Amino acid sequence: MAQMIVRQIDEAILERLKARAKQNGRSAEAEVRAILGAALEQPERRSLMSLVGAGSSPHSLKTPEAIVAHVRALREEGER
Repeated sequence: MAQMIVRQIDEAILERLKARAKQNGRSAEAEVRAILGAALEQPERRSLMSLVGAGSSPHSLKTPEAIVAHVRALREEGER
């Protein structure tokens, strides 16, 4: 397994991390691993502008209805 050193962690954040670790019955190190793992399992969120094309092509979505349809299609795509 790889190792990593994280410097300059704010004291308040470290205290919250320790409290969260204690609440979850883990060491602070195990809590950090759990947090990193959970954060990286989540799909990346795209900005609304990237979803609607941000006017970058002649076929960009122009109406609210077209935007809603496009967002719904992307959501369905993500559920597969």
